[in-house]
This record gives sequence, structure tokens and C-alpha cells, in this order.
Amino acid sequence: SPLVVEVTSPRHPCAFIDRKHKSPFGVKGLRRYCMTHALAGWFARVLVPGELRDGMVFTRTAHPYPKWTMTEIAKALYSEGDKTELMRGKAHWKRSIEELRELCQLKPLGNYEWKDKALHILETMEKELEEREEKEVEKTEGDGMKKRETLEEAEDDSSFFQRLSQSFNSACGIWCSASELLFYCEPSPEQASTA
Repeated sequence: SPLVVEVTSPRHPCAFIDRKHKSPFGVKGLRRYCMTHALAGWFARVLVPGELRDGMVFTRTAHPYPKWTMTEIAKALYSEGDKTELMRGKAHWKRSIEELRELCQLKPLGNYEWKDKALHILETMEKELEEREEKEVEKTEGDGMKKRETLEEAEDDSSFFQRLSQSFNSACGIWCSASELLFYCEPSPEQASTA
């Protein structure tokens, strides 16, 4: 038969598998095990139509993404994480953002329950990353602004004391000096020598 199919994603098992096999529901159930190990079957897209009958054998002719097997995809999106995430049974990501980008770029990966979930996680991670970077930039800019303001304040204080010293010197004939933020008055050198 000329039939050619492309495997696109593992199948998500429903809760019926736990009921049928009297398995516990949740993390210790058969459904969860099948979902995280890609043992519930898979979906495929027909590339070249052909006949398919009981007893026919499939032969793999290409394996373009050896890193991303069905089991690896299921494990990455539904098996790794803390107990709370595993109990929810929702897609989550604990690997690098680069790996997630790589997964999202796999053309054959099926959209429903797989690529759509991965893209949603990627969008969320990129948004969080962008917000973190913006906060770091704001903090860096804020620190720079504070340093500039402190320098400007110091310059303002310095010029204030210089003006105040000049004002006192000319108004009352007393020699004044400014030392940082401490301002003090003394007799002028001429007054000190006559006293």
C-alpha cells in the first residue's frame, strides 16, 4: 500500500481507563502513567493516502527529530514538575526555555493538547522573562538616577554654602567657611589678629 502517515502526538487517555481497570484516580492512576509515558496511543496525519487493513505492518522510514520521541514529549510536558502540577494533570515546563522553543518549532507536532499547550507555556515564560528584564533595567536606571540626584544634591548643597559664606562675609564682616554639611562662623583673619 502507498499509505504514508506522520505521527504527530501522543494520545491523552481519558479517565475511563482508570475506571475500567479499577485503578486509583490521580497521580498513582493508570491514566496518569499512560499519559506521562505516551502509552495511550498516538495521532497521525495522512501524507499519502492508501489502504490500511488489519495485520499490516508499519515501517518507520524517517525519524527527523530523534530527541523528541513521543515519550520524551509526554514526559517534558506532563511528567516533570512538583506534586501539585502532576496532580493537576495540566501541561507545564521545567526545562530550559530554549528547549521549549525547539519543541514548539517541530512542524509535525500536533496542535491539540500538545503544541497549543507548549505555545501557551512559552508565551507565559517569555512574558515573565520580559517583565523580569524590564524590572532589572528599571532598577539599574533607578540606581543611576539616584546616584545622579545625590551628586546634584551635593552640588546644590555646596553652591548653597558658598553663596551663604559670601553673603555672611560681605554682610557682617565675619569670615565663614563651609565644610560639607557643617557650617560654622569664625572671626575673619584680620579680626582675629586685632583681637
